[in-house]
Amino acid sequence: MAEVLKTVKDVFPDFETDENLLKCRIKKANLYKKENKLALILVSEEKIGLKSIYLYENYLKSRFKVKDARIKLEGNFEVDIKKEWNQIVSYINIKYPITRAILKNSSIEIENKNIMVNLAVIGKDFMTSSSFDKIIKRAISDFYLQDYKVEFDEKIDEELVKKYEENTRRVERMAIEIAAQEINTEPENENVVSDDSGRTTKKELVAKGQTESSTHTEIKNKQIDVVIENIHQEEETPLILGRSLNIREGLVKVEDLGVDSGKISLEGEIVNIMDSRELKSGKFLVMFDLYDGTSTITCKAFVVTEKIKQVEKRIKN
Repeated sequence: MAEVLKTVKDVFPDFETDENLLKCRIKKANLYKKENKLALILVSEEKIGLKSIYLYENYLKSRFKVKDARIKLEGNFEVDIKKEWNQIVSYINIKYPITRAILKNSSIEIENKNIMVNLAVIGKDFMTSSSFDKIIKRAISDFYLQDYKVEFDEKIDEELVKKYEENTRRVERMAIEIAAQEINTEPENENVVSDDSGRTTKKELVAKGQTESSTHTEIKNKQIDVVIENIHQEEETPLILGRSLNIREGLVKVEDLGVDSGKISLEGEIVNIMDSRELKSGKFLVMFDLYDGTSTITCKAFVVTEKIKQVEKRIKN
């Protein structure tokens, strides 16, 4: 006589979600003590919403005090992966918030057993190096019972790039103007020189502004740039770049930044480090991507030669 499998509703009567998941029969449950992980195999005759699966995984983690809970479905149902792609993205975003900005507006192409994920922003190398191709492959296999190889490609909107470049040039001009205004606050006798007629005229500010404004950030996925002030680095400091821990600017989210934001503070995780390159000025351009849970920005810093190795080491650490 075949064993009668209990349903999710029978075993966990206090858990409330959609009926399709509650009707699933629990085929197997394994607790991996070494990994502190719980794995369940559920048998279902219908497709289960990924939001319900995520809520169930969280419920199991809380109920059994485990670090992770993994659900795998078995059954006989057909699903169009293309139609489900937004659901898959939402699930991955919730589980791994760092992917939110990169997978936004993405699309997929399916050929045979291959899925090509077309990213609307730069992020292919990061997604691959962080094994999100395998994570997405596993999600499709576990929840939709289909086996695909997943790869990433970048298909960035040319019109969006054009607007971004135009905005970059506009903000660069604004950065020079800000630097020039700061120079204007110096004592008057330092800001004037005598011309051939004996009249006093202001010094050329643009060139000086270009050398003194040394750090700015570019926001990916948003047509905004933010200019932040440069501070010299001292050896004994926990900071990657800078010497003062007395940060007075308010903490803001990347998605809330605007052209008029002024000086601000950002808090996030470095998700991608690009190769530094030496400029004609002798300084090095250091670039990295920062993600704060709402969006991603590319940060640029102009670092003097004596500090470049130290800064690169600290960023990588």
